[in-house]
Parts: sequence; structure tokens; C-alpha cells
Amino acid sequence: MIDQAILLAGGKGSRLGSLTKKMPKPLLPVAGHAFIEYLIWNLKRHGITRIFLTVGYLAHTIKKFLGDGNQLGVQLKYFTESTPLGTGGALAGMRDILDDNFFVMNGDTIFD
Repeated sequence: MIDQAILLAGGKGSRLGSLTKKMPKPLLPVAGHAFIEYLIWNLKRHGITRIFLTVGYLAHTIKKFLGDGNQLGVQLKYFTESTPLGTGGALAGMRDILDDNFFVMNGDTIFD
């Protein structure tokens, strides 16, 4: 069973203009919750409780908001990109800490 996922949440969200000047796109509110909370909830309900977030732009804001994930019932760890690495670069940088099988998804895409 896969119980590990990576959420790619390091982008600037520049297409959203002023909405992401002070808040990273994954934290933008949707129906009263940060968007990324819906992703984490959905992963958890499918048994995925070990989640890595690749963060870059306003990383401190995401880390402060989500913390270690305990309040959401998951274990969150962060991979901070000082310069954008892209999907492949982030995964390559994490290769020593990832399971053989894991999910990768964008931090701004809803799924079920």
C-alpha cells in the first residue's frame, strides 16, 4: 500500500496577480479553508499519511500554517527549494528519503 505523497507547492502563482503577492497559492482560501487542506484531507482519507511538501515561494508561510501536520492527522515534512528546481529537480533532491512507490501531485490541483 502506498502511504507516501509529495505535494508540489513551491510555485509563485504569478497568474493570480495580487492574490499571491503575500500568500502562496496553496494557502488561498476556498470555501473557508486553505486549498492545500483539501488535498491533505483527501490523501488522508485514502490512507496516505506521510506527506512531503516541496516549497519555495513564501515557504515560511506554508510551514507556519501547516506545521508538522499533526493537527490534520498526517506527518508533514518539507523540502525547501532555494531556487526553483522543477518537478524533476525536486524529486531528484529527495530520492534518498522517498519510498519506492509514492504519489506526486501539484499543490494546486483538486483530485478524488
